[in-house]
Amino acid sequence: MRVCSSFSLWRLGTCSAMAAALLFTAACGVDSSASPSGSPKESMNSMTMTEKEAISRMEKIIREAVGVLEPEPRLESIENLSQRSSCDPDDGGSPEQTVLNRSYLLRGVPQSSNGEIARKIKGFWDRQGYKIDSAVRLDGNKPQVLGLDSSGDFSLGLITSGDGVLEIGATSPCVLPLGTGGA
Repeated sequence: MRVCSSFSLWRLGTCSAMAAALLFTAACGVDSSASPSGSPKESMNSMTMTEKEAISRMEKIIREAVGVLEPEPRLESIENLSQRSSCDPDDGGSPEQTVLNRSYLLRGVPQSSNGEIARKIKGFWDRQGYKIDSAVRLDGNKPQVLGLDSSGDFSLGLITSGDGVLEIGATSPCVLPLGTGGA
């Protein structure tokens, strides 16, 4: 299954400053059904999950992580990055399949706390059993944490925008609007 999600760029080992800056935007042609090592994997959850369930899971990933912060930052949706993208139907999948993205700016936190915030969120994700594949600059003001949830289906990340504001987001696997039975 192919996904248009730049969260997947780091899975291919090509995460650069440019990829990090584009982390929450829809990019193209990265295989999200591959495990981080690149081998194919099947997920019953993503094959049967509805868009509503995927959105609920992404929101839970994000809001639980932000909930460990005191004071809790205000989440400001990044609308142009919180969208759906088409999956590549050339691999035999349904043309109705989509990838969903949710991205938020963390407002109300000083940039001098970015590293501390990233360490807390990374620690929370570690305790949740998430696979963190990249955690860099956690002692500075431009941290980046990228990984997968415990199912391996949802990409997640915390990055620093160009103007120093933290962004948190999640990307779903390919899903059908009504799950497997509803296409």
